[in-house]
Amino acid sequence: MAPRRSASDPGYGLARGRIFPVERAGSLLNPLRRIVQPPSRTVGRLGLSGGETVLEIGCGPGYFTGALAAGVGDDGLVVALDLQAGMLQLARARTRSRRVRYVQGDATGLPVGGGSIDVAVVVLMLGEVPERARCVAELARVVRVGGRAIFCESRRDSDFIRLGALVALVEPSGFRLESRRGAAWEYTASFLKG
Repeated sequence: MAPRRSASDPGYGLARGRIFPVERAGSLLNPLRRIVQPPSRTVGRLGLSGGETVLEIGCGPGYFTGALAAGVGDDGLVVALDLQAGMLQLARARTRSRRVRYVQGDATGLPVGGGSIDVAVVVLMLGEVPERARCVAELARVVRVGGRAIFCESRRDSDFIRLGALVALVEPSGFRLESRRGAAWEYTASFLKG
């Protein structure tokens, strides 16, 4: 489990279980990342059909936000959420779309209405949350019945969560594993809310 945080130490840093700092956001936008983790491939694994309301938790500098906006089409909405205002500023500068709303907030107290989200997306971020069960409980609150919570994990991330551990964390909150795409070391797991 990640270390507990306090008001004097919010937990920013590069070590395991720490919040990735906005000062290092440029590394998340490295052009070489498009070779190993292209946004179109990752978003393609989500199975969006258009018209959904998608909550992107931990959007960072918006690496996936533009591809998500394209995936929801003209009738959909992406709510790009991040804890850090600086990350949201970077994301907003990279993705100018009327289909994206930027919101500052914490993954353990999501500032969206209950049952208002069709698809919640968590890419390489859950390992940074010290109270993961609380985050998943919030996902269960905001995702509508029949909606999905989708997690993308990669061994290249120091906060990697193995699929078995993720299933054990997510399923007790009313989700069931629907599918897993990719390899064991870089996967996208989709959970359906019952």
